[in-house]
Amino acid sequence: MHLDPQLLRAIALSLFIFLVLSSRMSKGSVKQTPEGLAFPIKPLFALSRWILLAAYVALVIALSVMHVSKIPPVWVMIVLILVCVLVVLRMPGTIVLTPTAVVQRFWFFKDKQIPYTEVMAISVSQAGRVTRVMGSNRVTILHSPNHSASEAFRQEMELRTGKKVVL
Repeated sequence: MHLDPQLLRAIALSLFIFLVLSSRMSKGSVKQTPEGLAFPIKPLFALSRWILLAAYVALVIALSVMHVSKIPPVWVMIVLILVCVLVVLRMPGTIVLTPTAVVQRFWFFKDKQIPYTEVMAISVSQAGRVTRVMGSNRVTILHSPNHSASEAFRQEMELRTGKKVVL
């Protein structure tokens, strides 16, 4: 069976556009954990990252096998592994509002933490999609469009810090 490269590109582009638009339209939900309120990344966003990552790797290998008729060279596999590692490292961390501080947890990086008493400002940008919490300890926590429940996050931050959101 011969697959037309134009058809493969059209299917991949359609899937990508569908995932991006649908992840932007979903709001996600806040989760109550023993530590406090958690604002994880939207499940559809995480799923789309994993699907696109797997599709990218499969597409590179498939195109290499189809056009060169052999397994890709070692350097191509190393580049693929580096791309996979970079994508996983760039995943936004889960934000947790504990009783004493706002904490952002990542898979491979150190946690960011700002006690509520040290919050200097809460600002909103990009038409209300991004909320930035700035602390006097030079730490900034970013609630991006990929996180769940942005409006609930803003309201909770105002309630817990006593500071108004700056537009």
